[in-house]
Amino acid sequence: MQDRLVALGYLEARHADGLVGRSRSATLDAIQAFQRSNGLKPDRDPGGPNSQTRQRLALPIAKLVRAR
Repeated sequence: MQDRLVALGYLEARHADGLVGRSRSATLDAIQAFQRSNGLKPDRDPGGPNSQTRQRLALPIAKLVRAR
């Protein structure tokens, strides 16, 4: 998930450390920005394996909105 967020420009590579879930998390901030840009509820929650956020992140990068 972090690799996809980096590829889309939502997360800086130096923050892709494999850790998600701390209250002050660059990854959760990136998830929220991705959700907002891609028409999802911007709640900072990546959800489970079948969540809309994870399903959307699994789409080909060309079909996703990149960070601005």
